[in-house]
Amino acid sequence: MSAPGSPRGSPPALLRALLLALAVCPPLSAACLPRRNVLLLLVDDLRPALGCYGDALAVTPSADALAAQSALFTAAFAQQALCAPSRTSLLTSRRPQTLRLFDTGSYWRWAAGNFTSLPQMFRERGYHTAAMGKVFHPGVVSNHSDDQPYSWSEPPYHPPAQQFKNWPVCLDADGELHADLFCPVDPRTQPLHTLPDIQTAERAVSWLRQRAAPGASTDPWLLAVGLHKPHIPLKMPFEYLNLYPPESVPPPSYSHRPPGLPEVAWNPWMDLRRRHDVAQLNISFPYGPMPELFARSVRQGYYAAVSYADDLLGRVLAALADSGQAARTVVLLAGDHGWALGERGEWAKYSTSEDATRTLLLLHLPGETGSLEGFRHVSPLKAAGRRRQRRGPSAAVVVRSPVELLDVMPTLTEAALNVTLPRCPAEGSQPQLCTEGRSLLPLVRGIHRHGRTPAPRGPHELYRLINSTSAGDLELQLLTNRVPNAALGSPTRQSPTTRPCSGLVVTLEGGSPSRRAAAFSQYPRPSVLPRSDSDQPQLRDIRVMGYSVRTRHLRYTEWVAYDHVALRPHWDDLFARELYDHRGDPLEVENVADEPACRHIVRAMSRLLRSQGVEVEGGGD
Repeated sequence: MSAPGSPRGSPPALLRALLLALAVCPPLSAACLPRRNVLLLLVDDLRPALGCYGDALAVTPSADALAAQSALFTAAFAQQALCAPSRTSLLTSRRPQTLRLFDTGSYWRWAAGNFTSLPQMFRERGYHTAAMGKVFHPGVVSNHSDDQPYSWSEPPYHPPAQQFKNWPVCLDADGELHADLFCPVDPRTQPLHTLPDIQTAERAVSWLRQRAAPGASTDPWLLAVGLHKPHIPLKMPFEYLNLYPPESVPPPSYSHRPPGLPEVAWNPWMDLRRRHDVAQLNISFPYGPMPELFARSVRQGYYAAVSYADDLLGRVLAALADSGQAARTVVLLAGDHGWALGERGEWAKYSTSEDATRTLLLLHLPGETGSLEGFRHVSPLKAAGRRRQRRGPSAAVVVRSPVELLDVMPTLTEAALNVTLPRCPAEGSQPQLCTEGRSLLPLVRGIHRHGRTPAPRGPHELYRLINSTSAGDLELQLLTNRVPNAALGSPTRQSPTTRPCSGLVVTLEGGSPSRRAAAFSQYPRPSVLPRSDSDQPQLRDIRVMGYSVRTRHLRYTEWVAYDHVALRPHWDDLFARELYDHRGDPLEVENVADEPACRHIVRAMSRLLRSQGVEVEGGGD
């Protein structure tokens, strides 16, 4: 029967309104789903030295509390272990090769293309975007403006105290002030009576309070907060050192250069050598070891700086909870790359090694991985007694598949905007908006749906490429391959009778390999032999490029000739190879690339490496 007052056969007003709404906003339409805020937290030079990653030494209550309500990625890798290329890659979702950026000397919009940045995409879709601290790398790489006017709705905030970052304010053994590496301080005695990261955290807390104030804008927002520590100098309030008495800080498990490490792969850590306290040690170049007592101080200072950063992150997360907006805010915490702490005799970043490229990645999805509405800040200075023996990663969801930092942009756009970024073409001109990464939401939601983190695979795996559901794409699947008489379980170390590469079979089917279950990194060198600019060569001096691929159990690297004018590798001009079997060699001290038993692995991993999207010159296996 028709509604009263309506012509016979016409729908009632309520039904007409519903039909109109469905026409404008069909079910599951991205335009009609509620948009979430984004809190992006970036920490400089932070390896996964966190309690939630199983580090029994680290005192990091805020990161641990965030992880308890988040997805934790155990195998997240930077695309280059240098701040400028890594951050630009993360914020544009393009590889350094695509960006033509391997140093700090070019701005991607001029050198490579006018590619849309992560904050720009949100701003163009009605978000208010703001940056505080170190988000983009400063200087030429972000046009001396943090990519303004494209990325931010308001002027980016840089803490005034940062201008004194290299001032001689560190009290040395001679009683004088120097520009040291190891630099605990009293903030009250510093220029402006504070430290840069303290200013950044205070600004972020104030900003979040203002967004929650009565009459504040209701527009969705993206806030990026970047902390400088634990980047060197290791300058932090001295009380954080008390969390790590020197006798509690262990030395590196393997503290000298492995005999199989190619010379071209060595990072001579020049940025440390230039610091006053390190220079006084007169360490021989390039392979001289750091004295054990000083090495322990550096490791102590690094962990203290991590706890200092964790304290500040906790203040920002507590402000988010107090603002009442945590229930509709996606939070992502990441480092821009790792940092070696004396493993294999190396320090800092500047290489393709595990310690240099692996970093942390935590993703909080409100209502899916947990809730931050009840988050409370606990200072590490009050949580030292809670340190406990940790056996492995601890989080709401643990993802063990290799992922990349260039996955951040497609992940956040899907999580907050409900927008799926198109994949960048493998060849030809690059559109302004696309991704060379992949959204991590399917990984997180797939594990979360099963209610548990899948158990580690067996010690023997079959790497097999099969056609996936994506048109024209291939997927690298990891399938258990039981070898006769092989024990079940995944040992942390190979037994003396287990040969490297044993039980691993690599077959490539259906054409070129896939990137889905692998992470790629690269690093330039000016020469095959170490020199004073090996850690940070300028583009005009690059002659060699190291390309590295990390799968669940393997890392494979090729160091090849590189044409810095044409910006392309010459794969046939090979200087060195590295292959590490992480089932028994997590520290990457045994290069097995030349082992006869690993030849089939090397051939297949070489094909996988060369599929990452860089143009191949010459090319056979």
